[in-house]
This record gives sequence, C-alpha cells and structure tokens, in this order.
Amino acid sequence: DVIERALELCHYHVLKSGVRLEKQLEPRLPHVLGTASQLEMALINLVVNAIQAMDGEGVLTVSSSRRDQEVEISVADTGPGIPDEIRATLFEPFFTTKPEGKGTGLGLSTVLMVVEHHRGRIDFTNAAGTGTTFRMALPLAPVS
Repeated sequence: DVIERALELCHYHVLKSGVRLEKQLEPRLPHVLGTASQLEMALINLVVNAIQAMDGEGVLTVSSSRRDQEVEISVADTGPGIPDEIRATLFEPFFTTKPEGKGTGLGLSTVLMVVEHHRGRIDFTNAAGTGTTFRMALPLAPVS
C-alpha cells in the first residue's frame, strides 16, 4: 500500500516527465514496522531522482519482493548512471549535481535517514550508460 500511495503521489510527475513507469510489485507482501508517511517520502525522493536522471526518456521500474526477513523495494532507472567520482558522497546532506535552484541535496540523505530509522539498509548498483538501481531493505514486522 505504501508503494502504491507513493507512486500515486508521483503520478503527475511521471506523466509530465515522459518516462515510462513499470511496476513489478509482489502481491501480499508481509508488513514492515514503520511510519507509512516517512517510507512514502523516501520512495518519492528515489522516484523523483530517477525521473530527473533520465531527462525525459527511459524506463522507471519500481519493484518489491520478500528477501528472507526483509521486504526489498527497488527503484531503477535507465539513465546515464552515477559517475564514479561522486558515488562516495551521494548520501551526504546538501550534496547535489543539480543546477542551483533545482535541488537542495537533501533527497538521498533524507532517504538514508528514514531507512536507518526503520532499521533497514539502502544500497545502489550502477552501470555507466545503463542506469542505477536503489534498493531499500526493511525488516519484517514481528508476527503477533
């Protein structure tokens, strides 16, 4: 539900951007323990960054699955990828590659803060010229 709500909030941005959205969401995933609005915000940040990276063309793929005792949510783009020289600073507050007035540099640092607050992990894979995939792994909620 959180993923669908985040994508609905991004719907206009996706349409306006010209990118194609593909969803590969596993039905009936187990629950994670967390604050829905914070997780939505983290997903929105990842989706918006992916859309901006593709600059008007490409495919945005949002997927979810269960991996052992975690739910994994992936946001993948077919943009140019992340240059090697900035990979180490990507999650730092106020770091941005966008022109002045187009970004604050808080998106990925906020995503990291939200994921860590939920005792999860975030990582990314990157291939120059073929895109980037960010993966959030969040622990399952205890079964009661």
